[in-house]
Amino acid sequence: MLDAKEVKVRLTRFSASVARGMVALLFCGVVITAQGAVPQRVEDRLLVKAKHGVSERAVHALLAAHGAQQQSVIKQIGVRVVHVPPARLDTILNELPS
Repeated sequence: MLDAKEVKVRLTRFSASVARGMVALLFCGVVITAQGAVPQRVEDRLLVKAKHGVSERAVHALLAAHGAQQQSVIKQIGVRVVHVPPARLDTILNELPS
């Protein structure tokens, strides 16, 4: 019989495995897109990952300068879910530094 501590450890490991699997699927989608498939996207959202060392203030200022707003963060992988006005999506994609 498992005690509460062992159950918690196993659930934590399981959650981490699920998160890694989701990230792997995300990267598979990027690889498929890079190989010529039609990219899938949501009209008013971007997934954005800031370069290491960029401050929160700088990220928010850059997004605001483009009319975008952070909606949430996927902390495990450091990715932000950003709302973008649909009419500005292509412009923002071209203007944001890579």
